[in-house]
Amino acid sequence: MASATQYPPGERLLPKVIDELALSEPSRILYSVLRGSETSSGFRDTTCRQFADGINKAAHWLAEKLGRSPNFKTLTCLGPQEPNYAILAVAASKAGYKLFLPSLRNSPEAQLRLLEQAQCKTFLTLDVLPPGLATVLARQTMRRITAPSCEHWLDASEEITPFPFEKSFAEARLDPFIVLHTSGTTGTPKAITIPQGYLMAPEALAAEECKGGVPIARVIQQHRGRVFLPMPFFHAAGIWCTLSAPVLLDITSVFAPNRPLTADFANEMHVNRNVLAAMLPPSVLEDLVKTASYVEHLSRLRWLMTGGAPVSAHAGDIASKKVQFMNILGGTEASTPQQLLTESSDYLYHNFGPTSGVVLRPVSDDLYELAIERRKESEAQQCIFMTFPELQEFSMKDLYSRHPDPAKADHWRYRGRADDVIVFGNGEKLNPLTMEAIVCMHRDVQAVLVAGSGRFQAALLVELRDGVMADMDHDDKVEAIWPVVEEANEDCSRHGRLTKSLIVFTSKDKPMARAGKGSVQRAPTVALYKDEIDQAYEENARVNDQGPAISDDATAEDVVLAVRQIIEQIAPKPITKDDDNFFQTGLDSLHAFQTTRKLKSLFRNRPKISSKISPSLIYSNPTIAWLSEALSFPDGPSQAYHDKDRSEVIGGIIDSQAQKLLALPPVARSTFQRARPAASKTILLTGSTGNLGSYLLQALLASPNITRIYVLNRSADSEQRQARINAAKGFSTTFDKARVRFLTCNLRLPQLGLAAPVYNELAENVTHMLHNAWTVDSNRDLSFYVDAEIAGLRNLMILSAASMARLFFVSSISAATRWAAAGYEGDVPERVIHDAGVAERMGYAESKYIAEQMLTLPLPFKTFADPTLDPDAQHPVSAGAQPESNPESVHHHPIPATILRVGQITGPVSPAHAQQGVWNPRELLPSLIASSRHLRMLPESLGEMDPVDWVPGEERVNGKDEKRDASDADDAPASKEKANGSGAQRQAQVLDLVNPRRSTWQSLVPRVKRALESPAPNDAASHTTATTNDPNNDANTSTGTPTNGDTDDHDGDRRHTSNGTNHDNNGATAPAIRLVALPTWLAALSTSADRTRPPSRQRRDGTPAKDATDASDKQAGHATRPTFQTVGAERASAALRDLDAVRDGWMTVWLRGWGVV
Repeated sequence: MASATQYPPGERLLPKVIDELALSEPSRILYSVLRGSETSSGFRDTTCRQFADGINKAAHWLAEKLGRSPNFKTLTCLGPQEPNYAILAVAASKAGYKLFLPSLRNSPEAQLRLLEQAQCKTFLTLDVLPPGLATVLARQTMRRITAPSCEHWLDASEEITPFPFEKSFAEARLDPFIVLHTSGTTGTPKAITIPQGYLMAPEALAAEECKGGVPIARVIQQHRGRVFLPMPFFHAAGIWCTLSAPVLLDITSVFAPNRPLTADFANEMHVNRNVLAAMLPPSVLEDLVKTASYVEHLSRLRWLMTGGAPVSAHAGDIASKKVQFMNILGGTEASTPQQLLTESSDYLYHNFGPTSGVVLRPVSDDLYELAIERRKESEAQQCIFMTFPELQEFSMKDLYSRHPDPAKADHWRYRGRADDVIVFGNGEKLNPLTMEAIVCMHRDVQAVLVAGSGRFQAALLVELRDGVMADMDHDDKVEAIWPVVEEANEDCSRHGRLTKSLIVFTSKDKPMARAGKGSVQRAPTVALYKDEIDQAYEENARVNDQGPAISDDATAEDVVLAVRQIIEQIAPKPITKDDDNFFQTGLDSLHAFQTTRKLKSLFRNRPKISSKISPSLIYSNPTIAWLSEALSFPDGPSQAYHDKDRSEVIGGIIDSQAQKLLALPPVARSTFQRARPAASKTILLTGSTGNLGSYLLQALLASPNITRIYVLNRSADSEQRQARINAAKGFSTTFDKARVRFLTCNLRLPQLGLAAPVYNELAENVTHMLHNAWTVDSNRDLSFYVDAEIAGLRNLMILSAASMARLFFVSSISAATRWAAAGYEGDVPERVIHDAGVAERMGYAESKYIAEQMLTLPLPFKTFADPTLDPDAQHPVSAGAQPESNPESVHHHPIPATILRVGQITGPVSPAHAQQGVWNPRELLPSLIASSRHLRMLPESLGEMDPVDWVPGEERVNGKDEKRDASDADDAPASKEKANGSGAQRQAQVLDLVNPRRSTWQSLVPRVKRALESPAPNDAASHTTATTNDPNNDANTSTGTPTNGDTDDHDGDRRHTSNGTNHDNNGATAPAIRLVALPTWLAALSTSADRTRPPSRQRRDGTPAKDATDASDKQAGHATRPTFQTVGAERASAALRDLDAVRDGWMTVWLRGWGVV
């Protein structure tokens, strides 16, 4: 190809290249095509000269039949998968047309929609119409022309006059060449016009010199020879196999258009047909590796490529041990970006070349979304910007995770499409691809699909291979595949785990809907089996409600026995004693929900009891003994009998902490005192990688008065993790090492687990400490927090004592929301309240209450008579200053502390802060709204949660940076308060961070109702999963969101129950929303939830949540949540002082962020 050197790689036109090959390499074989359906019938080879002549002959024929087109009219071609597709595509281009190649697997309805999109009025067909085409032609007025066969075009019996094609590359680069369509895996297929330059990209990719490795396109080019490329011509990969690869990469494309592609046939080609390499769809590869001899035959190949759909680790592990295995990423619109060869063992990972323009943006701690940025120097290989020349960036909507090996940080593993994610009715999300791949490992399984959108539990739809298990009933089929389902469950979050009762098998006469590339179309398949899936859910609910009811004359021992049986059925581990905390044996919120359902069924004949059974009852009584006793009250469960016990336990913990603090060696404050500039501040921050923590760090970085920041987190890679989280929020991603130092710590260990020099550096320099790290876990009782968090706070208090630094502690209003229930009147004061009854009855809230008490406890200090060393005065001692020779004395007093009681923090509401993310959809209100759309009803009241004193997200940054010392002038009555513990020597400062101007839920209901009655955005179209510049993206706030048992962040009074919103995907106008009383709404939610499994992670009050239905305890018999005083907080923060009440406009911003409007 001498002429290729005259132009930069990729800057030629395919029709011209083919004509040049006919002259320079006329006998080179481009194609080798199976003549019949059996390999014994032989192959027909097509040379460059024959191919060029066939194109010219077809171009003359088109011009004669239709005339030359001046404006790229569309012609549709449907017929057998033969090389005449390639011939007609190039010929149509020469004659001024563009050829549309729809999939033969499309339904008539899909074909008609695509024809309309492609604006096609002319059909090119062969003698035999493909199945379904007659229906299309009958319903669409189109001109039909019968095209000659492939043999006609390749007949060399006559001299062919070249058909002129005179355009230059600059003129025709963006001219339409062909029309393909998306696979439709996530919905309706869409027609995509492919330009001329798109076809030339492989040449540019192969020629690229990349420092990071060898381009895969060059690997293909270097191994010239016969390659088995059985991809369908109507697919983007098929165009690559039939045009770009053979013409530009010097290979011979071998395919068999009349033979279905199976593992048996692929193996036959590998063994007997002299091919040096192959490209197989993942589905065929999955079958092939199930036969040992077929696997051995892979070693005959130089390379094996797959693409078009995810490949399972099982199949990939086997194949990669036998052959150089390459996993290609691509798409109809973008073709394939530059990818470099990886080690065969890293086949699951993609190494994108430096010229690809690929960027991966974090959407959560370990997931990134792939986008392609436009680059001038890469325009010859960036196909997406030829397809869409108006764009500067394109998101592939694909999710990836980084290679765990730091040396391979540029390797990325495909984790699924944003569209694949199932959004349950409660908002929890599940990426089902891994589960589906594992179940497909069963040799009798053809395909599977996990369903469950809008439900509370996942279901599994299974398509078996033809002829297998034909004589088996449904239950036997379930048992046959159950081992691989169990294996899939092991790698799945609990809320997505599958059960036997929710497995549905497809019928032979109704196969799963498939895209042209063979992948299962999720939405169409779910719609196809809607009735069967609905029936499975109904049957599952019926079975779960079965069981004997407790008799009217049951004794207390009978109740204990029945409760024990239910807990033992549900608990993942044995419970040996009735006094054992079953949440410490592995129960979680999922099991609490199951327990609730079974207990309701058990007490169904005792409505006074069953009506009061809720997950909150289970959490409040986390032992068989306690739960049984609570259920033994004839008028319904009560927990008053152990309120006294709880207060005594909490008091004992405070006493214990007081003794531990008093037993410390006296702290000699002068040891670390140094002269410090009055205006400079050195901050220690814990928990920066959580949601609130990232905002706090950003505020500290923006403050000119802060000279140094020590950031303490548990993870060893907290700086890298911080950068990823900040990128998703539009915050700083690089940190001045002279100003910011990230440290890995363990707060529970002495000296915070830090080396002595580092700890001493903190003690010497830190002026302010902001303690934000606190585990949020719905399944943890108080004992966990004593071990995990209280010990850490005690160690930070010791550091505060040594450094004279004021300790700011992020608490929660849940530490005092039972103010009225405990018998107090008026507003909750801004001071420490010495009565355990004011804290919510859950481990998290009680731990915050205890923490507040601890900050009033005295520590021993070794000081001197010199008044400059008075610990209350906090006068720094200049370097070199010597104390007078007064004798030492030991004093006991608390450290300087400020408690920040954080209320409900919402998402940002101003456009300037929109990029910082949306209100986390996992919290209670977003989840309630999502469930309301599902239930088609909205509560007109939220009971005690009716008051709306929320603080927008941007104010948590603005406000925190303004905090200064304020006097404790509050003088609320305290006659009823009990001095639990050893007593307080001095009150810590308390600031209640809630909106001083209360609104009400009722004032927001009309706006929410209108939004729910409007058509919901379509998930597949809107793709709201996580991009940094998309304010409607829930990932902008969910990055770093605390999860059960693993968080370094307190996110305010967060009422978590879910992880997303529930969308209607049909685009139709939503039915009317009924306004109902809260009990009615809760009953409907319970009925809906009882049919399926609940989410595994739900939170409430910024604390371990019980469930949305926990609000039932609030609405029946509890007064409205008390008002919190904000005098001190307003004095400390101008932003809070000037904050407006929540209004409709803010709600609109939040609704838009959740994808509701």
